[in-house]
Amino acid sequence: APAARTATANGGSVNLLGYQGAEILVDVGVYTDGVHTITLEESSASGSGFAAVAAGERLGDLPTLQRPGDGGQQYKFGYVGDAQYLRVVTTVTGASTGCVYGAAIVRGHKRHNPAV
Repeated sequence: APAARTATANGGSVNLLGYQGAEILVDVGVYTDGVHTITLEESSASGSGFAAVAAGERLGDLPTLQRPGDGGQQYKFGYVGDAQYLRVVTTVTGASTGCVYGAAIVRGHKRHNPAV
C-alpha cells in the first residue's frame, strides 16, 4: 500500500510458482526529501534467503527517487528469473518527511493455461 516512507523497508514476498516472470509497478505520490533506492530481491523460500536480482534477470531500470520531479510518476520494470519468491525493497537515506509511494508485483507468463 502507498505510504510515506522515511526508513528502509522490505515489501511482502510474492509467490511466482506457476509463472515465468513478473512486472513490478512503483507508483509515486508526493516527494519531499531523502534518497529512496528501489531494488528487487529473489529467494527460493518465502521468509528468508533473499538476495538482489541480477541485472540479467531484470528488464528495465530500477528507480531512485531523489528530487521533486520524481514525485507524481509511475515506474515499471520486469523480472524474468527463475526464483519462486520476489519482493521489492526500498533503501532510504536522508529523509525526514520522505516520499509517498507503493509497489506492486504482477505475476505474468503463466506456465500452464487451463484446459479448454
